[in-house]
Amino acid sequence: MAARTIPTARHASLTLLLLVASSALPLRASASQLGDGYWFAVGNQILDEAGRVVKFSGVNWNGFDAANCVADGLWARGLGEYLDQMASLGFNLIRLNFATSCISPSIRPSDGSIDYSKNPDLEGLTTLEVMDAVIAGAKQRGIRVILSNSRVSPALPPDYPADAGLWFDLGNPERVWLDNWNLLASRYYGERTVVGVDLFNEPHRDPSHPDVTWEADGVNEPYNWRTAAKRAADVVQRVNPDLLIFVQGMDGDDCWWGSNLRPVYFYPLKLNVPYKLVYSIHDYGPMVKDGQPWLYDPAFPANLEGYWDELWGYVADQEIAPVWIGEWGSVLPVGGTDELSQREMKWVNALRHYIRKKSLSWTWFTWGPNSKDTGGVLTDDWDTVEQGKMEVLGPVMHPLFGPSVGERPAVAPRHGLLIVYAPENAPGITMPVAAERPAVTPLHSPENATGIAAPVAQAKQRPVSDSYFKSSPPSVRASWLPLATAASACLLLLAIIA
Repeated sequence: MAARTIPTARHASLTLLLLVASSALPLRASASQLGDGYWFAVGNQILDEAGRVVKFSGVNWNGFDAANCVADGLWARGLGEYLDQMASLGFNLIRLNFATSCISPSIRPSDGSIDYSKNPDLEGLTTLEVMDAVIAGAKQRGIRVILSNSRVSPALPPDYPADAGLWFDLGNPERVWLDNWNLLASRYYGERTVVGVDLFNEPHRDPSHPDVTWEADGVNEPYNWRTAAKRAADVVQRVNPDLLIFVQGMDGDDCWWGSNLRPVYFYPLKLNVPYKLVYSIHDYGPMVKDGQPWLYDPAFPANLEGYWDELWGYVADQEIAPVWIGEWGSVLPVGGTDELSQREMKWVNALRHYIRKKSLSWTWFTWGPNSKDTGGVLTDDWDTVEQGKMEVLGPVMHPLFGPSVGERPAVAPRHGLLIVYAPENAPGITMPVAAERPAVTPLHSPENATGIAAPVAQAKQRPVSDSYFKSSPPSVRASWLPLATAASACLLLLAIIA
């Protein structure tokens, strides 16, 4: 395909769409299926290699993040049975959660964590080799996988509690976290079933360490989640530039861990390989933790849509990036008559409506029944399905994918798409060097936003006021967007005519 120059960052996403349409379609015949190939993040959408919009409705599968260092439930049934069941229920993606301390070639599943009479193919395998088997089984069934670093260690010293909100701890410095992502990204290079990586789960404040924040470069290091996520993304993209990079939000005084994307407006994250960034949030109802103020607003549940818009929905609405609900889940007390159960169901219905209205991708928490907060899709026998949950999820299930096929060639480029993010392989391609979206003068900047101080380059740490976690981005949409949409239609028409 002839080299094309991207004229400006403002038109970068439009050019990518035309590259997809003009380069992928002639090369992929009628056998091409939804979700084929590697995925791209354009505006607020995720696209497959043929330029089709991809939506996923998945499930979290824990266990690689626990003391067993292997997928939960393999002591009860066969791996293939679980994957068949997931596919039959319509789940098209697994968020596969793991702990940093479980990712080592020498780590093996703990004794008793696998019934080898039910899983003879897994006998003698290491933890990473069992992960390979999960991904291979998912591939056969058309289920995609996102690898998610759920925690540092399932067992930490008493003076440094688990789930302390950091991607490193006393025994596992940040370098271990980065090395693990290098290992996994390299291991699954060319495996199209693995579509992305969720860099770390729910970074948040904790009394055991200084506040985790999302700020400008050089501020509050090493507790600046934005710059840490950039370091991890750089590691992944150096060895596997095809993967989507999922980055979770912050915590806050008025939200769940991982759900605060307000600081993104002021300090957006820019990756070296563009069109790969997706933000992720988590949301739960009052039965996970009762008393949350937004769940007891006088207008509840009518307040929730505006609350979500302001907290994280604006990122998708303003086409800054796609947003994925990486976790939502509930014990789902259908028919419960007590006030808490009724409030829980109102939250579930409100978020389901929001997902449907915004056409968002999501992963339910969780597959197995051993979550004390939400239970699972399966009941305590690890076999029977919680039908009430599937009835709730039915209206927001997205189409299934076909089996992921093909391998990435050892020599780049694959085809015209690669030149978008590998200019060295296609002379004449000019990468966007400014922001992926045009510069927009915010209604209020970090300097005058209440509680958000201007970045101080020399600061290593600084206290953060509570209002930092509450300051909101302006609810504006870039004025150029209608013009860009019209331009996109015109350019696409010209491409078709040509």
